[in-house]
Amino acid sequence: RGLLGLGFSPDGTTAYINYTDLNNDTTIARIAVANDGAFIRETLSTILVIEQPFENHNAGDIVVEPSGMLLVPTGDGGSRDDPLRVSLDDSSPLGKVLRVNPLDGSYTILARGLRNPWRVDLYDDRLWLADVGQNSFEEVSVLDGVQQFSGSQVIDFGWSAYEANDRFNTDQTSVAHVPPVIAYPHGEDGCSISGGAVAETGSLINRYVFGDYCSGKVWSIPVNETSPKATLHFDDIESPTAIVRANKNLFVLSLNGDIWQIRG
Repeated sequence: RGLLGLGFSPDGTTAYINYTDLNNDTTIARIAVANDGAFIRETLSTILVIEQPFENHNAGDIVVEPSGMLLVPTGDGGSRDDPLRVSLDDSSPLGKVLRVNPLDGSYTILARGLRNPWRVDLYDDRLWLADVGQNSFEEVSVLDGVQQFSGSQVIDFGWSAYEANDRFNTDQTSVAHVPPVIAYPHGEDGCSISGGAVAETGSLINRYVFGDYCSGKVWSIPVNETSPKATLHFDDIESPTAIVRANKNLFVLSLNGDIWQIRG
């Protein structure tokens, strides 16, 4: 919880933040940015509040599209096993990818069936999502054609009818289940995925790089293969929380405050 996501408008004059407020609810807000980069505190205003029924699975990333619209991934509200059955229910904003209008807080659902998408990356009109699993699997899913999305068909990633490719809650139905691009089992490889960004340069160009918080491993997969195989790069990173891209460079962030740049 706390401050979970930050993005900037295309012209850099506005910052958008995703945070958990003192009522434990997800809040999407805007704040003006001064010429020197400082946030102008008195301009902070709320765009959207999403009620959270439990104290986990708040997801929390935020991506600003070139159009200025906001992409907000949401978790399923927490606890275990999707107890409120919200992820596949389009009447709830939880367990979804939302396209939010920053002017009025209205939103459209682009995707459903997510558990706790922890870090996302919009690259080449594809939204890469690292979705934290429940008992058995960690997943990487991809939402294709984000900018062309018309709202006529919501992409269904399956939770909680499915965990990865396995049936989970049998009272839930996901007829159009889109399976993950890759999934790995709990165990030696870890237990909590940390996304994730596509490399634009170097030897990892056109590869999606992600890690696992529990195992400290960092892998990559090619972005243009339908059944990609993961390549292991590191296995000793302490508590990696995210891999992010900035100025075409990739960085691994750790819970202990360390930042590593991936070179090569």
